[in-house]
Amino acid sequence: MRQLPALLGELDAASLALLMDKLQWLELAAGQTLMRQGDPGDALYLLLRGRLRTFIHDAESGEQRMVREICRGQVVGEISLYMDEPRSATLVTARDCVLARLGKAEFERLLALNSHVSQVLTRQIIQRLRTESSSQVHGRTATITLLPISEGLDLQALANGLAAQLRQPAQPQQVALVHDPISTQDLDELEATHDYVLLIAEPSPSAWSAFCVSHCDELLLIADAAQAPVLHPNETHLLGQRTAAKGANETLVLLHPDEPFPAKLAKHWLALRPARPHLELKSSLSQDLARLAERVKGPLNKRGPMSPSACWRFDRFEVQEQDRRLLKDGQPQALGARAFDLLLVLLERPGRLVTKGELLEWVWPGLVVEENNVAAQVAALRKILGPKIISTVAGFGYRLNASPQRL
Repeated sequence: MRQLPALLGELDAASLALLMDKLQWLELAAGQTLMRQGDPGDALYLLLRGRLRTFIHDAESGEQRMVREICRGQVVGEISLYMDEPRSATLVTARDCVLARLGKAEFERLLALNSHVSQVLTRQIIQRLRTESSSQVHGRTATITLLPISEGLDLQALANGLAAQLRQPAQPQQVALVHDPISTQDLDELEATHDYVLLIAEPSPSAWSAFCVSHCDELLLIADAAQAPVLHPNETHLLGQRTAAKGANETLVLLHPDEPFPAKLAKHWLALRPARPHLELKSSLSQDLARLAERVKGPLNKRGPMSPSACWRFDRFEVQEQDRRLLKDGQPQALGARAFDLLLVLLERPGRLVTKGELLEWVWPGLVVEENNVAAQVAALRKILGPKIISTVAGFGYRLNASPQRL
């Protein structure tokens, strides 16, 4: 309750007493639905701990589009109460959450008692409407868990290197490293005073590792690529049957020595984790740790670090990224937007296995779609490029069999 004045402004005695008496406290695990689009608006919620994802259903395409994330300290559901309309979106917990619920009747009494609360909520609504069309679908990552899924990993060294990259002088960040068990209250304090909190889980399933998994925004599955790519007890006991779409954003991080990394090793690791995007890192190299830092700094750069004016040439084809045109022998080819984006992702990674999970994340950012959408776009590309330029790695993803020149 001591957080409410800081979140809503100073409350007079009557308003505070009403809140103390009428607020209901909810605890929801990661992946649970708080409200559904179209449901009656019967309450507002104040997010005290955790993070929520907001989805809107597109009736024409049938897709669920993620439009934003809600961070702690924000109020949700009040627009339906103001307008007396159904819920405009579906809200799902991205991690374990604690919320305070205020029913419609108590909400109306609170507004009558305290005009300042109404001003705070109105400002939040205005800010939300201003960002309605924003392409930034994720908020800044606050808490990252490093979960070992191989034996003998030096997670402390990896976490130190990652923290150093996050603290780069160009954009200095406050980073906390936590490897010993703490309480949820301690985590609240760290999140309030730091830009990033790195939670270092234990080598085997434990109460602390379970805490790390359920209280993070970004989950890094750290593996030694040279070891057998079997499911680790941390995965089977702590993650269970959870898909990558539920809970924290998951990334498989494959650590390997300085020699070239065989593509077939990544294939074996991804066989048991097909929906996860992955990174292949040499942990001793600062540039690789910089790539990992970019991954957790916020939303993924959905198409990678490509210039908006890039032009690519391979075989009989030319791809003009700025004009979004594909030419064959100098003649424009009809190609849909998703297929074009998918081609750009493959061009940036020639010869490399690109998983279905990566393509879904980069080509359909913020959308909940089926994997067959990837196959449909690849089929459209093959009609133009021919059957051999894009090969299928059965059960895993696709590979571009060309050597594009970036002009």
